[in-house]
Order: sequence, then C-alpha cells, then structure tokens
Amino acid sequence: MRDRTARDDPQPMIRTLAFCAALAWVAISSPAQILVVPPEPVSVTLSATAQDFVHDAARELFYVSVPDSDEVVVISSHDYSIVDTITVSPRPSGLDLSHDGSTLFVALNQAGRVAYVDLTTRTVTDTIDIGTELGHSATWDILEARPDWILVSANPGSAGFAYIVLIRRDIGNAATRVASNRIIRAAPRFHRDPTAAFAYVGEGFSPNSLYKLDLSAATVPIVLEDNHGAVSGSQRADVSHDGSRIALSSGQILDTATFAQVGTVTVGVSQYNADSSKIFAMTQSDLLTVFDAATQAALGSEPMACAPGTWPLNVIDLWVDPTESVALAMLGNTVCGLTTLVGPVVGEVMPSRARFDAGPVALTVHGNFFDLGGAPSLTFGGLPASNVQVVNRTTLTCVAPVDETGPKDVVITNNLGSDQQVAAFHRTPSMVTTLEPVLGGQQVTYRILMTQSDAVGLYLSLGDPVAVLLPGISGEFCLPQAHQMLVLPSWPFDALTISLPIPTNPVLSGLRILGQAVTATGIPATAALSNCTNFYLP
Repeated sequence: MRDRTARDDPQPMIRTLAFCAALAWVAISSPAQILVVPPEPVSVTLSATAQDFVHDAARELFYVSVPDSDEVVVISSHDYSIVDTITVSPRPSGLDLSHDGSTLFVALNQAGRVAYVDLTTRTVTDTIDIGTELGHSATWDILEARPDWILVSANPGSAGFAYIVLIRRDIGNAATRVASNRIIRAAPRFHRDPTAAFAYVGEGFSPNSLYKLDLSAATVPIVLEDNHGAVSGSQRADVSHDGSRIALSSGQILDTATFAQVGTVTVGVSQYNADSSKIFAMTQSDLLTVFDAATQAALGSEPMACAPGTWPLNVIDLWVDPTESVALAMLGNTVCGLTTLVGPVVGEVMPSRARFDAGPVALTVHGNFFDLGGAPSLTFGGLPASNVQVVNRTTLTCVAPVDETGPKDVVITNNLGSDQQVAAFHRTPSMVTTLEPVLGGQQVTYRILMTQSDAVGLYLSLGDPVAVLLPGISGEFCLPQAHQMLVLPSWPFDALTISLPIPTNPVLSGLRILGQAVTATGIPATAALSNCTNFYLP
C-alpha cells in the first residue's frame, strides 16, 4: 500500500538522494587496482655475433660489441630498439663503463689497443697501444678497477701466453704488467666485485684458472688463485653483492675468501639478484632458471623468449635488472629480452564482496606471474583459501575461506616471492531481523538484529523496493517506493532496537518494512551494502 502523503512529501526523496550520493562518492573515490605489466619479450638481431655488453643505467642504454662488424651497437633499455651504432675498429671485444659514466672503454681484439669512447658524442676520442706490455696483440677484456685505473687482458688462446696489464690514466696512460710471474691464457675475462675491493679473472683454458686481484694495492697483486685446479667454467661468472660468493658458469659456487666450493646450481651463465638471495642462470636447456642462493634449490624456470643459439658457445652473457622484472641475454647475434622469474602480483579479486553468511565463495583473482615459481597459495585476512587453481599467467581461481565481516587483505605467495593487495575482498554484513509488535497504542516496536556487523549506517523504509545498482559498491540498494528514513546508530553494534510511530490502522496490515545496512570501514574504499531484509506489519 502506498501512502499519498508520503508520496507528496519531498523530504523522503531528498534523504534517499543524499544517501545514494554518499554511496556513489565512496565508489568514485575508491582507488583503482594497478598491475605490474612487464615489457613484451623482444628479440634484436645484430649484424654478427656479439662479444660483450654493458648497461648504462643513467642513459637507459645497452652497449653491445660486435667484433666482425667493427661496431658497438647502442640499444635502448626502455623499448629495446637500436638507437645507434658506433664504429670502433678493429674488432671491439670487452667493454666497461667509467665510474663517472662518461666514457666507454673498448678492448680492440687483434690490435693490442684500447679505445676510449665519449658517450656524449658517441665518438672515439683516444686509443692506447698496450700490445707490447700484454705480450700479445689480442686484447680481450677490460675493467675500470677504480677511477683512472684500467685492467686489460689478452686472448692468445693456444698460440701463446698473456698477462694482465694495468693502465694508469692518472699518470699518462702508463701501462704495466700485473703479477708478472703468473700466466693467463684462453680468453681471460674480468668479474667485478660489487664492493669494489677486488676483481676476479677467469679464463677458458681447460682446466680453468681463477685469480683474485686486490684493487686497493698499487700493483694490483693476485692474492688468491686456483691455477688449473678444481675450478671449471670460470670464464663466465658473477660475484654476489656482498663479495662473499662467486657463481661460475660451470654451476659451481665458491667462497671468495678461499675458492672452496660451497654449492652447486645447474650449469649456465649466472647473475645474482640485487640482495644476493637468488641466482639467475641461462641453463643448458635454454631456460632462464632462478635458484635460491642459500640452498641452491630451483625456484622456477622460464623458456627463452626468442630463439636461442647453441648452448653454451652462443650464450654470451646475461643481465637482470635490479627489479628482477626483465632479463637480457646475448645469444650469438641475438639480444633477447624476456620476462624474468619474478614473484606473483595480485590485482583484482572478483567478486570483491560477499555476504558474511555466504560461506565459502568461489573467486577469480587477476594479476600476473601466477604460473612461475611453483603452485601459489592465497590467504584472505590471514586465513588460507582452498582449491587454488592457476588458469594462466594472469588468472587463477580459488575458494575464499569463511570469515567475519570486514575488509580482507589478500596475500599470494610462491617460491619466487609474495605480494599483497590491501582490502581486496570484503565480507559484508548479514542482517537478521525480527518483528516484536507492542499491543495497544499508536506505535509498533520492532527489533533489528545485525549479526557481527561492521555497519556504520542502517537504512529503513516502508513499501516495495526497487533494486538499484551503485557502481563500485557491492550489493543492491533497496530504493523504496513509499516512505523512507535513514537511521545512523552508534557504531559498531551487534543489535539495535528502534521504535517507529506506525499507526495501528488495519489498512496498513501487511505493509512491507525494509531494512538495509551499509558498511564503510576504511572510508571511502570499503563501502558495501548488506542484504535487504523483508518483514511485514501484522
């Protein structure tokens, strides 16, 4: 039954519109979910086989040496496009950046020289002839040990022996041999200690040798060596960021203080992550694999994003950015960019709301990297979800656990890491109502019980409802067609008794009374509507 007086009174409609406006504001003000989206896998084809590459973080560039083309190729680390080629002749091989980022040092293979490239103009500004000091003309690798101190190695292979040379730019590019009583042969390559205290030299002659150089001393002496001993695969290596470990392409992990083997991972060109907790490796099976650095357990693998060459000869080098979201590998004449093995990223949960009394709820979770690092686990408000199924990299399904009302932080975890989305799922209140009529008089009293609610508002109305959807807010707003009122009780509460001046006129018998709660914990992001209760006047 609809009351004409109530229909002609503008105040109820004003109150209804104000209530709707408040809920709409909550919805509009809710922050959007932002997912981390990695770059698309890319493949850059070079004119010939690459020899070395370095990353210029300040300029967001890679420099790749291509000996057969007498060029250094400049590749953007933003979009992987080739932005320039620098002619450096003959046969550029090893590369390194100066400490101040202004100069690229290039070892010129088969020339016995080193070229200095100004990175502002991308031109060769100077060359240094050190073939005599090396004892062989085939310069191979280069490392700026500290400002104005440059180490250069030679690559005589089986043709002869070579020594490491120290170039002192601060005293006029003077070149002197390092550790003249040591012989290094077969493509000696430098490995930088991130602590800047030491450098390591590995070489490819079988059995391999590994040398540790003290960069603080004027003569840069060898302070530790494994000369054709137990070390293998030392030509490709990476030092942990605390300087305590070195991972070799043979899979060996050595203690840098003793060269004693302390662990083993799968054979592959390796790199430590930023905190040295993981080791990334391009393995024999053409996979990017990540290992736990402490236990050497494999945490996950990712296929190459572009066609690889024949391992290990064509796997030149590997670079993983500090965020671990992108890897770059050199494979023969191909520079291959691919998504690395990062931990999972949780984004939107659908549906994002469910009634408190709904029990276990089937959900779809969107995000990224769900298929890497083993089977993930999820928790909702600290309680584990069940039946977690990975659909693909960006989608999984699960069943949310039974829990009390309120916002639930969603946490996803696998072998590679963990991520959290605050208040991504919400258990809305469940209203249970009872009517307690009072005999006699002009008033009916009824009791509304709200079970374990976190509600901040209670909306009461008379008449038949029209369901209204409010964008961004769970549930349907029960917009009445007759008299309505908004009650804002003290918060929180579990039960509330309200007296309404409803006439005991028999014509009102059977009139529907509606009750609905709104939650707004964490305003404005977590607003939700409860179920709409229905009971009738006697």
